[in-house]
Amino acid sequence: MRAKSDTLKGRLIVSTRTLAVGDESAAPGKTEGASAEGLLGMEDAREALRSLFGHDDFRDGQAKDQHSRRWYALVYKPGLSFQTSTKEEEVVAKLLAGESCAGVFPTGAGKSICYQLPGTLMARQGLGLTLVVSPLIALMKDQTDALIAAGVPCAKLDSTLEAHEVYDIYEQIRAGSVALLYVSPERFNNERFVRTLKGIKVALFVVDEAHCISEWGHNFRPDYLRLADFAKAARANARLALTATATPKVAVDIANRLDIPPSNVNRTPFYRPMLTLGAVRAPDDQEERARLLADILLRGEHHQQGRGTAAGSGAAVVYVTLQKTAVEVAQALAAAGIDARPYHAGLPPLQREETQDWFMNAPDDESPVVVGTIAFGMGLDKKNVRRVFHFNLPRSPEDLAQQVGRAGRDGERASCTTLVSAADLPVLRSMIYGGTPSEAAVRGLLRAIFASGEDEADFNFYDLSQMLDTKDLVLKTLVAHLQIRGLVRELTPYFETADVQLLDAGMAILDDGTEEAIGDMPREWVAALGMADTKLKQKRANAKWATLRVDETAEALGVPIQQIARMLSGMTYEGLIALGKPGKVRARFQVLRRPASREQAQALSRDLHAMAMDLQDRELGRLDTVMEILCSQEGTAVSSGLSEYFGDSEATISEAVANERAAAAVAVAERGAPLLSDVLTPPQVSEEEIDERWRAGVLDLLLEPGGGDDNRVIPCDDAYLLARFAAGIRSPRIGKLKLAQLGSFGCCANHPFPALLARAEEAVAIATAAARVL
Repeated sequence: MRAKSDTLKGRLIVSTRTLAVGDESAAPGKTEGASAEGLLGMEDAREALRSLFGHDDFRDGQAKDQHSRRWYALVYKPGLSFQTSTKEEEVVAKLLAGESCAGVFPTGAGKSICYQLPGTLMARQGLGLTLVVSPLIALMKDQTDALIAAGVPCAKLDSTLEAHEVYDIYEQIRAGSVALLYVSPERFNNERFVRTLKGIKVALFVVDEAHCISEWGHNFRPDYLRLADFAKAARANARLALTATATPKVAVDIANRLDIPPSNVNRTPFYRPMLTLGAVRAPDDQEERARLLADILLRGEHHQQGRGTAAGSGAAVVYVTLQKTAVEVAQALAAAGIDARPYHAGLPPLQREETQDWFMNAPDDESPVVVGTIAFGMGLDKKNVRRVFHFNLPRSPEDLAQQVGRAGRDGERASCTTLVSAADLPVLRSMIYGGTPSEAAVRGLLRAIFASGEDEADFNFYDLSQMLDTKDLVLKTLVAHLQIRGLVRELTPYFETADVQLLDAGMAILDDGTEEAIGDMPREWVAALGMADTKLKQKRANAKWATLRVDETAEALGVPIQQIARMLSGMTYEGLIALGKPGKVRARFQVLRRPASREQAQALSRDLHAMAMDLQDRELGRLDTVMEILCSQEGTAVSSGLSEYFGDSEATISEAVANERAAAAVAVAERGAPLLSDVLTPPQVSEEEIDERWRAGVLDLLLEPGGGDDNRVIPCDDAYLLARFAAGIRSPRIGKLKLAQLGSFGCCANHPFPALLARAEEAVAIATAAARVL
């Protein structure tokens, strides 16, 4: 077998002149029961802060330039020197003393130093590695690149790595040569990773974007739900939770889940005096709104607040809701002579990368504008963004706070303006309703897991979402709650198929076939080579790729299904085969406990559906709250509204109110334009109008039982399908049936969803009764 690659070894373990990870006797993987207390102090921390990270001392918002020093003095500690204790310093000190902490710090305030610094010091003392859980691949890359450049041995495990790279990183982890390891939350569903974690010493367990762990948070993620269990299982000396957007209630929930003392929850105020927040009434028509935005950008118009004004030019980010809106608005701005480009997840990766690089590296005297969905900006840190606009309404106060946090990170003045239009509300409410599963969908998920009676269940989430007409993220959230209840345990997923190409080394072993040629190679590897060769011969002449079904391969070889991926990775690493594009991913679950009766299954289904409805109501409430904040006092009280929402002190809120009252607002909309407050009281729609649109747009297109009318194309078997069609909400099944292409799709988009759902349930009941008669 060929020698193991040293390529990552050189990339991971760099510059031991700066940081020496503990020797073998005190390596992270071998330390038992060590504690940072007594070994590390704040003088060590300050020295590392200077030598590794280039900072003279701690300060809130850990940037090196003079603007950030001025921002610090003005915003956080007026009149105090930089040697004064800061929230960051408090967090670092507690972690070094072995205490767990939570930090609620504004976006861009240098949260990463809170774990990079103690993590580096803990590794230096041989106390173990620091495990950083983050959902942001861009952030992982940026931070690992910067740490390696500073001489800190670190690594990341994410979906961008090749199999041999993952293999090498695992070797480095087991050798105790990694100080900080970045992983995505999904990595904890990998059994190999969990086994590796049990065999090493973890000094610090960090959860970034920690609001995702709370069911009360605005961006709850199912993969975060079990992180609390893994944090405890890792036996870390300390745990650290970080977020920029947590209300007091969410912060308490985060602390409880991660077993962090309430007294160790550290906050800095949300309110930033250098950041001017405002809202203006905008036209409902998108083209008119784009012209208004172009006019604001070209004239450098902005809100003025207190001492001076925000710069009227400079880099800008415009946030939109839909991908197509990003393209259309960017084109409209470009046509007006503005240097604007779109960005959203649906664009080719190369185009997204070029746009990101163009924006990040633009000279200070240029004014690049990116029009993007929320996919833009996550994990990026551009200091001199002068303006942020919301072309469409944000979905929650947390979304608004996170996105305005992109502006003014250099400490200079910046402005953030939301263009408020009532036309955005139906789309946002539809998105919320579209994420709520029907009771039938919940029952279908439970059948997929429990009906077979087997100890394991596996399925493809995409296929199941199509069948149940429910987004796969919603299904994953429901499964996560089943795990919390102790009913199932998620196992390592696997690909349904694997495309394999036999390389010369593999072909040579098959051609020779002798024991001498096979040597100490596992016999399963030899059998797999033979299976690939057989599949290849069944294809057309000159075919290069053989497709192996993973379940069939596991059964033929007599090995567990999860072993196939490791086997193929090992064969690739040894140069026997090349792996092509994998097939669909199948999720695997171990059934720990199933409902004992039909009544228990029905109760579980009702409970899960009620939980989903409660989440829907909370999201609708957040949308109402952000609207109230934006429209309060005609858009001039946004800062104080957010400050109060995020639990700032009374003194901070009073300061925000005083500054807002002193501000001389610049009118952007024309005189006589409708008031912002009018958006909060939309015109009432009569029941007769809803009935008329429902009848023409939906009822006349329903498939009748046994009917063959080509004009009737909508199945009448699911009330949620009908209601979503009428509201213009896309779903997996609507996409599969191509119903969104019908002219009446969204015919009732401006009507309340509950009213549409009630009509849909009545229509399905009538159709079901008619089918029974037939």
